[in-house]
Amino acid sequence: MLEKMVNLLVPLHQKEDPFFVPAFLVTYRRFTTTGQVLDLLFKRYAYFQPDCEEDEQIKNTLCSMLSMWLDKYPEDFCQPNDLTNLNKMMAYVLLNMPSADLAVRVHLLLTQLEEQETKEADKNREEFLDLGLHTAPAPEIQAEDVSMMSADVVLESAALPASQDDLVPPQESAPSRVVVQYESSV
Repeated sequence: MLEKMVNLLVPLHQKEDPFFVPAFLVTYRRFTTTGQVLDLLFKRYAYFQPDCEEDEQIKNTLCSMLSMWLDKYPEDFCQPNDLTNLNKMMAYVLLNMPSADLAVRVHLLLTQLEEQETKEADKNREEFLDLGLHTAPAPEIQAEDVSMMSADVVLESAALPASQDDLVPPQESAPSRVVVQYESSV
């Protein structure tokens, strides 16, 4: 069903049908994705004969329809952090209609969005690396006089192995523990 509708887009746009293409562009998102429509459309119009007047008309109509789609629904091609659909259109237009105005428009839009993504990524990287170290004063730490304190440290551990062959994980042995006790002589 989808393939049949996509195959009608160019012929009906060529016949200047005022309803089908606009209605399709408004509703297709309910049952498919932009990428799937582009794939079917570009598959349907994958090959053109050189110096063929009929193919030139089809290219012009396809270019007109894609331009209209890009003008009315730019969000279909300009998703944040996902320029797959715009890249797909760019590749197709450069291959099949390199001298079309659409090729220049798509290239400029793609360049602008890629620069914007790069700027945002740089900003996010700077914010991540900054971690607010320069925005807040360092907390004051009060040092205590440790000269008057004594520490008793008790270490308990399992016996050390005699050789590397004895380095086998112990079976249900008690874990090593460290006990630190501080006594203040103040």
